[in-house]
Amino acid sequence: MADGAYFVGRHELLAWINSTLDLNVTKVEQTASGAIACQLMDALFPGEFPMHKVDYNAKNEYEMINNYKTLQAFFTKKGIEKTTQVNKLIKGRPLDNMEFMQWLKAFFDRETGGMGVEDYDPVGRRMTCKTGDFRGPPGSSVGRPSSATKRATPTGVSSKPASGASRVRKPTTLAKRPGSGSSGKATPSAAAAAAHGTEEDGTEEDVSQEGNAAYRAELAAREDEIKELTAQVSELRLQAEESLREREFYYGKLREVEILCQTPNICDNEMIKVVEQILYAPNEEQARDIVRQTQMEYAGQVYVDAEEQNGDAGQENGG
Repeated sequence: MADGAYFVGRHELLAWINSTLDLNVTKVEQTASGAIACQLMDALFPGEFPMHKVDYNAKNEYEMINNYKTLQAFFTKKGIEKTTQVNKLIKGRPLDNMEFMQWLKAFFDRETGGMGVEDYDPVGRRMTCKTGDFRGPPGSSVGRPSSATKRATPTGVSSKPASGASRVRKPTTLAKRPGSGSSGKATPSAAAAAAHGTEEDGTEEDVSQEGNAAYRAELAAREDEIKELTAQVSELRLQAEESLREREFYYGKLREVEILCQTPNICDNEMIKVVEQILYAPNEEQARDIVRQTQMEYAGQVYVDAEEQNGDAGQENGG
């Protein structure tokens, strides 16, 4: 991809797809199902790709994944070193699908020398798919263009075609310019072509604006997500710092009590020995037992704090 394939524009990609496959897609995201990529390989390797396994009208993710599995299996069979990022492509994000189509066009052009394929019936091949020809969403114009629309031959790189490549169409030569004696008025066909070109320019501009809006929306969503995650990290950091300060505070107090219990002439005191036993008790239950035994021995009854008393009452009620 270091040969500049990623610099192929959106409009050039769409024109190439539509002219090669006799389609009328207007957005790169419409290639997300993987069916178009499958048929491009079918056009490049006639009769070798299993189009009967392709669902051209896949709407659900599992249906799209099956298309990409078929495509990846064909890549492996032909020794094509390319791994498709299926989880990204099926989401229909413009950037991911555009990058994949750019790679596919570069590969296609290397195999054909930048020419279009010859003697390929894209509509007939689509009819062999699971759900037939590409219908597109309800009310959309996606599908075959009208028969009056002449398919343009895409221009590509000038590299020499690889051996074993598909049959290619010879480049169309330019028509001769009219002689000096011809009238300067535009012919009806020329005027119609100019009007048609203006209409196409407007459509391309609309598509470009839609793509830019999608990029901006996705960027805004990512920025909001980053802000939210940053706030969560800051909150967790504050909680961790507070817990550390609290731990050091109580540890310092316990350390002072321990030093007091080990002080000569004090450590022999019976109550100090009890406190030391509580400090070194291996768990909370044993420490509580020591406290209760000491209370019974010296006070004649067990005293509990409010929290422990509420806990015992809850256990009795639950029983």
